[in-house]
Amino acid sequence: MNCIADTFNEDFTPVKFLAIYCHQQKDQYHVESYDPSPSGRPINAHPLGAAEASSLGRILSNTDNPSHFLLPKGIMPDQVLHLSAKDEGSAIWHTPAIQRQLYFSENLKIPSGKAWTPPLLWVASRKSLRIFALRTETKPDTMTVLYHAPFFNTNAKGDVCMGTVKIDIPETVSLETFMYKWEKYFFSSYFSHSNMGRSPLTGNIVSCWKKLIDTDARFPVEALRKQSVTLKKLL
Repeated sequence: MNCIADTFNEDFTPVKFLAIYCHQQKDQYHVESYDPSPSGRPINAHPLGAAEASSLGRILSNTDNPSHFLLPKGIMPDQVLHLSAKDEGSAIWHTPAIQRQLYFSENLKIPSGKAWTPPLLWVASRKSLRIFALRTETKPDTMTVLYHAPFFNTNAKGDVCMGTVKIDIPETVSLETFMYKWEKYFFSSYFSHSNMGRSPLTGNIVSCWKKLIDTDARFPVEALRKQSVTLKKLL
């Protein structure tokens, strides 16, 4: 439960008692099930059966718990490349070249507007985001070469500085909502500064975006700089 205090004034009635026994020398367990008496005492002891255990599992799986984190709403989305349940959970997915609304801080002297962005690879957990560029829209595999994302607010390792953006991703969020939120957070924030020692492009990044804003010109993927990692190293 997210807030157990909300249940303090509610009435709950015991429906089952479980006692778990462990062998002192062997790695073996025995589960004894008890029914509650009218007074709430455990009675009718019996070994926990398969049907009873299955029923208990269904009850627990329907509760609001973090195990639902990153579960897809239906069929697994095509753009998803990898899911991990380790630590706080993470996902890797890719997006095609597309026109997006971009926002730039005044100090960059780049007007905000729509522009074509290259194919991208996203690596995200609940609290952090890394982003990389791709040269083609072919579905990446473990040996696919990655490139520096041609954006401000990212460093040489692809880590994104979200600044003052408030990240709100619940522990029970679906996979589709998780991806949508991170893409929205990234492109709704203002690009303001470079976290790399050099341009992520073979050219001036400011000049590049000035030429692309509010035009139909595709992003010049041939100008992307190669990253030192492959998708395999991110898994």
